[in-house]
Amino acid sequence: MSQWSNLQRKAKTVESKLQRNIDSYTLIIQKLNEEFSPQYDEEHGEHGSLLNNNNDTYSKNELLMKEIEVDLLDLLECINNMKDYNNSNTNSNSNLNGISSGSNSRMNDELIKRYNEIYFDFNNEYKSLSVSI
Repeated sequence: MSQWSNLQRKAKTVESKLQRNIDSYTLIIQKLNEEFSPQYDEEHGEHGSLLNNNNDTYSKNELLMKEIEVDLLDLLECINNMKDYNNSNTNSNSNLNGISSGSNSRMNDELIKRYNEIYFDFNNEYKSLSVSI
């Protein structure tokens, strides 16, 4: 299997892991925000017991935040590796077969652009969720 295929596979894997982690993070943030709302306090009693019950939630939240940050860095590294591969492959093949390497390069550029957008979206979603705590 080619290096490009390996990079694509890694990017897809990191993308789906990020999606799962962002979804989980969203649920945890919603739960924390809901449980610390004044309405929840009135309905469910004292605030101290909530803090004790939420230690596990906070621990999960912290671990998830670290995982998301690592995943974002992994995706960014993968994107940079894809760019490097595409640039070196385009330069080395430019004299051999201009038509096919040019079309491959354009397809690769589109895929790199897509993963840059995915990175941007996940990064912004993570930051906005982190601020909402």
